[in-house]
This record gives sequence, structure tokens and C-alpha cells, in this order.
Amino acid sequence: MFLNNEQQFYLFLWSFVPGLVIGLLYVILEAVRVISPPDKIQLFVGDLLFMLAASMITFLFSVAATEGRIRFHMILAEIISFTLLYFTVGKFLINFLVSIMHTVHRVKETMCRKFESDFVKIVDFCKKIFARKKKSKKN
Repeated sequence: MFLNNEQQFYLFLWSFVPGLVIGLLYVILEAVRVISPPDKIQLFVGDLLFMLAASMITFLFSVAATEGRIRFHMILAEIISFTLLYFTVGKFLINFLVSIMHTVHRVKETMCRKFESDFVKIVDFCKKIFARKKKSKKN
């Protein structure tokens, strides 16, 4: 399949789309990892599934655009768009999510300490009341 310069340029521009999709998938995967840190097996399986999805997206795009012929500028455009998305929007979203997680953790810790101190006060108060009732029953 012969492509003239104009067709190759359009193919180059359209190749940014699969790179953005792959980048969004990776940002979502990283967000899930921030929310719920995986163990080694879950990390391996997640990375393997991501690589399979990324290769499938690239393969399907190359089949649709160039009848399955992979061209260097297609891969280059995907890498550029993935990298730009990951190091701009992706890093911002992950840092934002991490700050939200820290805030939620601090609020949870504060509420637990407050609840614990209130609970201890209530228990102490109940002990005093029961101690008074025991004294009054003995007399």
C-alpha cells in the first residue's frame, strides 16, 4: 500500500489518538494502584493486561489505517502522545488523587481520635454512675 505525503501526514496525526487512549488507560491503572496498592502478583497481572490492551489498540489501529502495516511514524506519534498525556494530565491527576487520599486519611484519623476520646469519656461516665448505684445499694 503506497501512501503519498499528505496521507502519511494524516496518518501521523491520527496516530496520536491511540496513544492518548493508551495513556488514559495507564492513568486509570495508576489511579487504581494509588487507591488500592497491589501486591506483586496483582501488579504483574495488571501490567500484563495493560500491555496486551496497548498492543491490541496499536494492532487494530494499524489494521484499520494501513491494512496492518506498521509504520515508524505511527509508533512515534503514539509514543509522543502517550508521553505527553502521562507527564502532563496524568501526573496532575495522580498528584491530585494522592492529595485527596492524604486528606481523607487525615480526616479519618481525626474523627477516629475524636470518637475514641468521646467514647472513653462516655465509658468513664457510665462507670461512675454504676459505681454510685453499687454504693447506694450496699447502704
